Amino acid sequence: MGGFSNIVVFLPNQIISFVILMPRVSHQEMTKIQSLRHSREETPLEQEYNFNSIYIYLLKNVVMRKIFQFFSLLVLSCFGALGVSAQEPITAIDRTDNASAYTIKSYDRGYMVYAPTKTTAGAWCSENTTKGSTITVDPADPNNQWMFYKIGESYYLYNVGAEKFLYKDGKGTKLAEYDPAYTVQLLASTGPNATSHPTVIAFGDNQINLSKDQSTAVFTNWNSTSDNGNTMQIVKVADVSDDVQALVAAQVADYEMRKEYNERFAEYQQVYDEALALLQNGYQAEKTGVNLFTDPSQ
Repeated sequence: MGGFSNIVVFLPNQIISFVILMPRVSHQEMTKIQSLRHSREETPLEQEYNFNSIYIYLLKNVVMRKIFQFFSLLVLSCFGALGVSAQEPITAIDRTDNASAYTIKSYDRGYMVYAPTKTTAGAWCSENTTKGSTITVDPADPNNQWMFYKIGESYYLYNVGAEKFLYKDGKGTKLAEYDPAYTVQLLASTGPNATSHPTVIAFGDNQINLSKDQSTAVFTNWNSTSDNGNTMQIVKVADVSDDVQALVAAQVADYEMRKEYNERFAEYQQVYDEALALLQNGYQAEKTGVNLFTDPSQ
């Protein structure tokens, strides 16, 4: 059996490591070589001829076979890598699912990311330079991954690394742990780059726009389905773990519970205010000697 060596091949978004049989001579091959050399005494000319013949044999039958094996595996690995990483851009929000994480990339202004070294309040543009250098985006980094989390018939934008929802706040954005206040939708891009960047992200009538030279970095008050900062390429980059899905579901459940509590409290508050007003009116009437039951005009 020939020797083994570990070969690491670097490919886009992936590192593939596999074992290749390297051109070392097996025991059987060495035995055959030795038998050729020691079958009888050889003249110097024969020795030189046989020596060359042995290495020609090795080149044809060992080295070339190993090289063929190496490049065969390399080609297969390249196709395998392309099959994993070459995802088609999302064109409609119903093509997303709660078990997937996505990167969001504008046409020429980088990615929308969570960048705690720049700001923790809202989203950030990776190419923005108003707070230092740009950000190198690693799709495997949870800070660069977004979920389009579906609740009922509504979708909410969630950052995996921040563990928070993103929504509109004034002219910019805000990340909140328990308050998915704005539903998100995907509009069709109408720009010349619509094939590669087919969508525009919007909170109702407010579209997301990435900026390289403004301190806000991610705007929600600039609407254009053809602007390079609005048109997005949304690509799946990871499967979301069960733990992360459970965390998001718990945050949503907490939000829904608090929302229902606040609505119920508002109803009870209204009943309380009405009852208190009746009591106060009754007290005032008693002080003035008016009987509310016999004098309904009061």
